[in-house]
Amino acid sequence: MKLHEYMMTTGATQTDFARRLGVSQSYLSEILATERQSGRVRGRRPSPELAMRIVEVTGGQVSLNEALFPHLAVKSKDDGGSR
Repeated sequence: MKLHEYMMTTGATQTDFARRLGVSQSYLSEILATERQSGRVRGRRPSPELAMRIVEVTGGQVSLNEALFPHLAVKSKDDGGSR
């Protein structure tokens, strides 16, 4: 699951989720913008440490690969795509 999907599903705001991660809301916003750019890196990718924190805070619902490489995350079968 992509991070923005997790946030939408749980109703988390960028401000609250950024606080849980220990980063600024603007940094989280840049990560989310990168996630939506398929195949392109615009914005910022999280550091490996922050990616691990994302996995931890989401209880594994966002995988390490999806956290580290948000711009490459492929839609799941439930979303109409394939892996």
